Amino acid sequence: MSKRILIFLCFFINCNFIAAQQDDLQSWIITSLSKKLNSEYTGSIVMINRFTENISKYNSVSVDWRVNKKLQENFSVQVSFRHWTFTGRKPVYFMWYDLIHLHKNSKHRWMNLLRFHQGLDWVGKEQADFIRWRNYFFQNINESKFTPFIGYDLWYRINGLNSFQNIWVEVGTEYRLEKTKLRLNYRLMNPLNNSPFLKRHLIVVSSFHQF
Repeated sequence: MSKRILIFLCFFINCNFIAAQQDDLQSWIITSLSKKLNSEYTGSIVMINRFTENISKYNSVSVDWRVNKKLQENFSVQVSFRHWTFTGRKPVYFMWYDLIHLHKNSKHRWMNLLRFHQGLDWVGKEQADFIRWRNYFFQNINESKFTPFIGYDLWYRINGLNSFQNIWVEVGTEYRLEKTKLRLNYRLMNPLNNSPFLKRHLIVVSSFHQF
């Protein structure tokens, strides 16, 4: 079973790399630091550095401040603030308000997240607001520290437009150490309908550290 999953991931990534020759290939480097504050609350800081134009140009950096509160079993809520700085234009700011459900057992982990994405109009321009649904499935492999996963993030634009405008589809794998988790994945950012987004192919390298 695990071999079939890994073969599928490699095939999916290879097919989309071929398509990326006509679209923008980008890379994100993500670093996350988190600490459990008590039995209910966890705080975290996440930094994302982005490279665009076929990974030839440094584009931007964002910093997220997040607070997560555990509710009843398997449910939690999270509030996040992002400050996103670009090399060629003014920064943008927005808030996330998340309802999260996590189901896990010895074989798999399944995460559903419903997000209200609020753009903050702090730079003299109206920012887009979205309702987003993130759905990710992680498959454990017996006697292995690798955990392959597949998922999507569906964006529904409000601000009077009321239409689906973007979907992210991704595959990858995690590698878990004691208090550190490393992740490598491919992400297809695909525009829908009359979206202003461009199709992008991402290589995402992440490290998550818990204190």
